Amino acid sequence: MGRMKTAVMAGVATCVLCATAQAGGVLHYPGELYAAGMQCLTGNGAEQNPYRAMQMFEKAAARGSAEAEKAIGLMYLRGIGVEEDAGEGARWLRQAAEHGDIEAQVIYADLCLNGTGVDLDITQAYMWYKVVVTRGEHKAVDSLRWVSREMSEDDIRKAEEMAREQLEYR
Repeated sequence: MGRMKTAVMAGVATCVLCATAQAGGVLHYPGELYAAGMQCLTGNGAEQNPYRAMQMFEKAAARGSAEAEKAIGLMYLRGIGVEEDAGEGARWLRQAAEHGDIEAQVIYADLCLNGTGVDLDITQAYMWYKVVVTRGEHKAVDSLRWVSREMSEDDIRKAEEMAREQLEYR
């Protein structure tokens, strides 16, 4: 019963966040803004409104939310609430990746590998896959192996140095 009550209360809190945002109320914290944006985006507990979601995500991103940066990037990549723009999507996803969002790091590496929204850059792809794997996430191991087969030893050394710098920066 305790878990159910907690889940219901969390849902009510999230609904209140989106309702507050939609009524012009002030939300201050990045997590609140991101949660309100997700509600507006999905319509879960609130009226679905991708334009309002984008506004919430932009406010959260301005306050340092890597999750919000990732959400904005994905909205641009998919053309949700905005005109589809792979370049703008890639820019936001890179920002989220640089701010430590692991999922954004994998997605941005994929964009680099495929040349979607950015110039095709196998060294950048390797670097981001390496960052993810070094952080203990195994979802990028196969991609890292595949990319390494397409690179020279010098390029791998360069990408690994870039990955070390990114990890130190974080």
